[in-house]
Amino acid sequence: MCLTGANEPAVRDVWIPMPRSYHGYPWARGTGAPASIVDACHKKCVPPKYSDGELNKGEMVCIDRCVVKYLDVHQKVGVKLQQQMEANNAAAAAAGAPTS
Repeated sequence: MCLTGANEPAVRDVWIPMPRSYHGYPWARGTGAPASIVDACHKKCVPPKYSDGELNKGEMVCIDRCVVKYLDVHQKVGVKLQQQMEANNAAAAAAGAPTS
């Protein structure tokens, strides 16, 4: 994804490649996830004051790791929420209540 901010320095135009293993997750598309990944990883990895229009090697490595960790955590949370929802539906079905 290529990110461009209006009236922002060129360093905000950052290409963050998504790991191949994460392209298939529907929760990563159309949910605002890319914008929050960019905000979180930019805040963590790029200092607020910079003199170069390009990311240095350390910043690139930090962003790569940040994106992978961010997606991994969100995937794990999604799995746990799905399991909890299924358990709640099973308990409601056992009690005779309608499921959602």
